[in-house]
Formats: sequence, C-alpha cells, structure tokens
Amino acid sequence: MRHHFLIACDLDGTLLTGKRQISSRTKYVLQSLQNEGHMIVIATGRPFHKTRFYYEELNLKTPVVNLNGGWVHHPIDFTFPRQVHPIPLEVAQAIIQQAQQYDLKNLQVDILEETYIERSDDPDVFYFNVEPSPDIKFGPVLQSLKSSPSCILFFLYDELQVHHLAEQLSRQFGDKIKVYPWFKPFYVVEILPRHLSKAYGLEHIATHLKIKPKQIIAFGDQVNDIEMLQYAEYGIAMGNSTDSVKQAADQITLSNDEDGVAIYLEEFFQLK
Repeated sequence: MRHHFLIACDLDGTLLTGKRQISSRTKYVLQSLQNEGHMIVIATGRPFHKTRFYYEELNLKTPVVNLNGGWVHHPIDFTFPRQVHPIPLEVAQAIIQQAQQYDLKNLQVDILEETYIERSDDPDVFYFNVEPSPDIKFGPVLQSLKSSPSCILFFLYDELQVHHLAEQLSRQFGDKIKVYPWFKPFYVVEILPRHLSKAYGLEHIATHLKIKPKQIIAFGDQVNDIEMLQYAEYGIAMGNSTDSVKQAADQITLSNDEDGVAIYLEEFFQLK
C-alpha cells in the first residue's frame, strides 16, 4: 500500500496559470488526492492574505508556508506550532536605503498580514496583489515601515540591474540576509532572513506531521524554490522554470499553462 504523501506547491508560475487561476484539471487532481489522505501544502513567497483565496478554493486543511518560510502556520488549527522569522527592522531599513540608490521600478515589503508598496501604478506588483485589500498600503515604504518585515521585493527594469543589485546587497548584508534574484517574466531582487527558505518551512511542517522527505513531492519554478525541490524526494521543476531550477530538480514537468502539476501527479499516482 502506497504511503500518504505531502505534495508542496508553489503558487505563481507553478500551481497558478498565467491568468492566476488554478485550472479545473489541476484542482480536480489535487482534491482527489486530498480525499485519498494525501496532504496538499501551499509553499509561497506570498503572505497569507494573498494566499487565502487559493487555500479556500482547494478546501485545504493543512499548514501553509508563507513568505518563503518567514511565516509557517496553520490557518485552521491554531494548536499548530507556528514560526515567524522577520528581518530586523534596522537591517531592513539599511537595505532599502542602499537599494534606493538604484533606479527602482517599485518596492514591496511584506509583514505577515500587511503589504507596503511604493507605487500603485506598476502593473507588475498587481500580478501578485490581485484582490483589493485593506492590508495593502501604498506610499513611501521607508517612512511607513515600523515593524520588522519578513520579505522585501525590489522590482527592477532588466536582468543587468538584478545582477548588480543582488551582488551589492549580498556583499554588504550577506551575513544577515538571503538574496534571491528573479528573472523573466519579472525582474526582482527578493530579500529574506539569512537562514530561511521554503525548505525550512516545509521541514517544520513535515516534522510536525511526521512525514519523511521520501514522502514529499514538491513543485516550483523560481530560484526561491530550489532548496525545497532539493529537500523533497521528488523535486519537480515546471516547464516554464528558469534553467537553474531545472538543473536542481529531479524531473521536469510541463508548464503552469499546460497543467504540469496535474499531469505529473496523474502519472505518479496512476490516476484515471
């Protein structure tokens, strides 16, 4: 008899199509597996207020990895031992001041259930902030930032800017933070606390649920998914993944717009 598995899915570029939706095929497969006793876990860089819609759409009953491991919690079971790991406020302020010497397209800071965004006229940030929310605040971020954030996103104009800013922040603050560069379709430098990753959050959940890594399947498409794919026994890169993610993965499935998650799981679990 096959063991129950923990199936961890990134959202953007993985579970979600380019239209930010879960396809009907993917939804059916995930809910079928959940009904069989497998555990579906969302592991995302988003805070929970930008995750809740998909969590409820799938009718999940599992913990969530938000903010790339900066916030690991259970939206329903409050006995679950949650973890919160922010960037110290003074460090975050110094990083933002340094990055503002560049020509930033936008700046976004996430603090658990609050998001601060510098500019409201940037379409890129609205890919990740679809629904209007009182938890999203616009205006000068550095002036508004009064609490230690869990994640900082610098939106840039091209790949060269990403490389330069990522290298500079790594040199200057590398002992305190982790720097993730993003490339197409978004040019972003993401900042997290030094020791955090989605793998860190997923390990916390797996330990609590008594799930071994050999019982974990993980799907992702960006650099911030690499540790999670390597931690899982079955680390699956999407067809739309960056090259570094594909190289780190055990297998590659089809893209997020081709039901890559569903197709892999249908074959793995021999679903009909």
